[in-house]
Amino acid sequence: MRIFIPTKNRHETIQTHKYFNGFDYHILVHNQQQYDLYEKFAPQTGIDIERLEITDVAPDQFGLTRQREWVCGHFAAKDEWFIFADDNIKEIQAVASSHYNSNQLPVQAEPTLKSIYEQRCEPERFINEIVPECIGFAEKAGANHLGFACVDNFFFRANKWKQVAYIIGKLMLWHNTGELKFDHTITMEDFELTAQSLLKFGIAPVNNFVYPVASHYQKGGMGRKDERMNDRWNDVQILMQKYPGLFAMKNSGYPDLKLKFYAKQQVEQWRKHFTISKTPKSMWS
Repeated sequence: MRIFIPTKNRHETIQTHKYFNGFDYHILVHNQQQYDLYEKFAPQTGIDIERLEITDVAPDQFGLTRQREWVCGHFAAKDEWFIFADDNIKEIQAVASSHYNSNQLPVQAEPTLKSIYEQRCEPERFINEIVPECIGFAEKAGANHLGFACVDNFFFRANKWKQVAYIIGKLMLWHNTGELKFDHTITMEDFELTAQSLLKFGIAPVNNFVYPVASHYQKGGMGRKDERMNDRWNDVQILMQKYPGLFAMKNSGYPDLKLKFYAKQQVEQWRKHFTISKTPKSMWS
């Protein structure tokens, strides 16, 4: 199982390769200048420089999308399953093996179950046990990408499998069929790909018993929270017009979205009535 880790300007802080040490990971940098920086700091970060790959795609605000598209078109094989992982994952947690095979846990009645959600998942278990199980679930359900919990709070993760969920790009399984397309006008790519999955396949599955522990809005990458503000205002407007009825704005004071529904029956109703709308190139420029 190959792991692809896009990165930019985190040559001093990159983390994910440490968790996947000993497995088939590839770190994607944009250009020779970035390569040289990551090579320079390799003694401190522990990067195997033989696993650095130059994509030669633009390192702009859509650079992450371009890197993922490059993997699908230039590196990965047709129909290959692989992992996309952000560069700042410290570890992966998973429900303890003693409870993992349950499809539902009574977390509201038994808050003591919190501790079983916080178990470090060794990479051997994740790659050799959890990933094959998730691929089997996705293939049976007709899904071409699958995600993991986007919140660490066990209270909202009672059900192991969610068939309609927001698939955060922090860590996701990807089936390289070419059916999902990469949009170079949206930085909130996770929402775009989730919407495409729901529209094309009627499903966007998540394994809620697995959670990647990582930093968010770090320096480098796509930028800090304030640096991304304008792009995100643009993104939420585009996504809400491109997929009418699917998303709602979060009341968080920061431009963000949430799905309006989480049941397959509601997805089917939305798909029946969906009509693509003309999306302005920029609503906030």
